[in-house]
Amino acid sequence: MRQKMMVMLQEGSQGNRTLHFTDTHLAGIGNNLWFPTVISNEEHITEKTERYLLFTIIEGILTSNNVAHNLVSLDLVRANGKTLDYQIEYNEMQGVAA
Repeated sequence: MRQKMMVMLQEGSQGNRTLHFTDTHLAGIGNNLWFPTVISNEEHITEKTERYLLFTIIEGILTSNNVAHNLVSLDLVRANGKTLDYQIEYNEMQGVAA
């Protein structure tokens, strides 16, 4: 079954970016779990490359935590300062306790 959730990509003080999932399984205790990424704000990374890296990283987190079989879509919803909000759609992992 396909599911949707919001994911935030936030730029830190040193240019490193982190991901936060709004789903309770991946949000962490106190809704304060941030996943580091290899994506930085360097100018030589194209938008297409950044999107590919982001898609791959999110899919890896979802699959390794038994949340999804795969990521289907990644859509930018809004940009707010140094934070980008994405809506993701994924094929939910069935029959596995998260």
